[in-house]
Amino acid sequence: MGFDIDIVNAAANAVSLKVNFVSGEWSGLRKKVETGELDLLGGMLYSEERSKLVEFGAPYLSVEYSLFVRKGTKDLVNLRDVGDKAILVEEGSQMHDQLSKMMVGEILAVGSEPEALRRLNSGVGDAAMVPLFEGLTVAADEGLANVEPVGGPVYSRNLCFAAPKGKRQVIDRLNTGLAIIRKNGVYDEIYDKWFGKYQPSKGLAEQARRNMLWGLALAGGALLAAAAWVVTLRRQIQKQTAKLKSELAERTRIADELRVSETKYRMLLDQASDGIFIADEHLVVTDVNTAGCDLLGYDRDELIGRTVHSLHDPAELLTRPIDEDGLNRGEVMVRDRVYIRKDGERVFAEVHAKKVTSGMYIGILRDISHRKRAEDRLKQVNEELEDTVWDRTLELESAYNELESFSYSVAHDLRSPLRAMNGYAGIILQDYGEQVPAEAKQYLERIRANSHKMGELIDSLLSYARTSRVALEVKPLAMKDLVQEAWRDLAVERDGRKVELTVGDLPPAQGDPVLVKLLLANLLSNAIKFTRNSHPAKIEVGCDEAQHAYYVRDNGVGFDPQYKDKLFRVFERLHATDFQGTGVGLAIVKRVVERHGGKVWAEGELNQGATIWFSLNGGRKQPRNHNGVQAEA
Repeated sequence: MGFDIDIVNAAANAVSLKVNFVSGEWSGLRKKVETGELDLLGGMLYSEERSKLVEFGAPYLSVEYSLFVRKGTKDLVNLRDVGDKAILVEEGSQMHDQLSKMMVGEILAVGSEPEALRRLNSGVGDAAMVPLFEGLTVAADEGLANVEPVGGPVYSRNLCFAAPKGKRQVIDRLNTGLAIIRKNGVYDEIYDKWFGKYQPSKGLAEQARRNMLWGLALAGGALLAAAAWVVTLRRQIQKQTAKLKSELAERTRIADELRVSETKYRMLLDQASDGIFIADEHLVVTDVNTAGCDLLGYDRDELIGRTVHSLHDPAELLTRPIDEDGLNRGEVMVRDRVYIRKDGERVFAEVHAKKVTSGMYIGILRDISHRKRAEDRLKQVNEELEDTVWDRTLELESAYNELESFSYSVAHDLRSPLRAMNGYAGIILQDYGEQVPAEAKQYLERIRANSHKMGELIDSLLSYARTSRVALEVKPLAMKDLVQEAWRDLAVERDGRKVELTVGDLPPAQGDPVLVKLLLANLLSNAIKFTRNSHPAKIEVGCDEAQHAYYVRDNGVGFDPQYKDKLFRVFERLHATDFQGTGVGLAIVKRVVERHGGKVWAEGELNQGATIWFSLNGGRKQPRNHNGVQAEA
């Protein structure tokens, strides 16, 4: 029926649902929707039996079946007159089912209700059971002048959408669309298109009136015959009436409460400062408050019926789709999303969304556009600040490298004149010693001693500078072997002394073997020097795997803990008067450890020994967080 197609199409379009139509005989289409081969069937009459086989939607038309006969038929006025006569009916229709149950006459099933009227008009069968209005329309449009309705309506039912069992979501979506077209007037336009244009002819109208009067006369006779029975039931009717009045009053009270509740709901909704959107299970907007309309620049009627997806920024949806699975699990989704206003402007909103009940979602949108703009500006300022800091850091590193290079050059260039000064002083003492006064000899000896001391200081400075200038060659290191090599190289420093060295289990490491050996040599040399007054002198090299750190421990003079930060500075000496040295050894240790990305620290007490800890990071440089660039610590 064209009316059914137009209604389905309009309701589907209202909720953005695409529908492809197929045609066929009613009985075949009904079987397909019951078996799930079709997703939807329009124009199915509702009944309890059918509701067990398919899902029904809201009714969109009330249908009244009537009995049609050929003109001149006198002995057929209603179903009681059918007897054993042949009656035409659409195969598989609810009227077909109903007549089969009533076992009325001989049933002639045909492909459609118009086909039933055509066959009756041509002399087939004795009567046809079709909807009154459709029958009158077909008779007028096709010129079936030999048929007419008799009696009053025989059977009334509601016309609905139907879908296979388990596909309730399609029905619910079309129900929403039906509500929308009823509200916006599209339903009335379709109804007028198909039914408003038809007016029954005078002859048919007169016949209908005659049939109705005849039916009323029969009904009146029946009422007179049953008058006595009505009197006996009057008291029961009065009781039932009182009960119905009470129920009606209760329903009226409930309806009033619902209206008050609806008013409060609407007031609360519209007074909220955040946008509140209500959507159905297909994420189609069914309600929205004033703040939501203002946020997106639409009228309320423009938003209702739109999908939630259509309000989002399409580009963002490609990378950050709506998490419908999370919502269906009952999770509260909190996200920052981008929406597109009616005027095309992008608006940022903080969204709190939740599935409230089956088929109902609520989303609360808070405008955060000002905050987003402030965050973007802060991000820009931070990036500019990072660029400035990075530029200044590069300038400082450049200046530091130049200063280090200058120091290296100066220290290197000082060695030649220092050697000359020391050599000439030695020549004077050797060749002219007998001629030089005793006091002058003392001065020359001081010159040689201080030049030697200065030479050691220059060598230490050059060694310190080389730890920064030499390129790292990271390799697997056998730490125990490096300790033994460094210990053998220090044999001269411990000559004539009893020094006990204990080397524990040292796990392998990654690093530059030359620099790590230099690190160990300086730590062991320090330990040898500061255990001079310990008998016996004990030095231990080990590893604490929990801290991922190695250590060198001695039982020497130790140090005051409050000065531990000075230990690793160049030229800082805590025992300057008692022990010789340049104050560069631990500074070299710190520089080597830092170049390997590790850490170094000291523990100790006065006269209770000292422990120097260090860790290596496999030669990995410490990163600077600027565009992925790394530099040494």
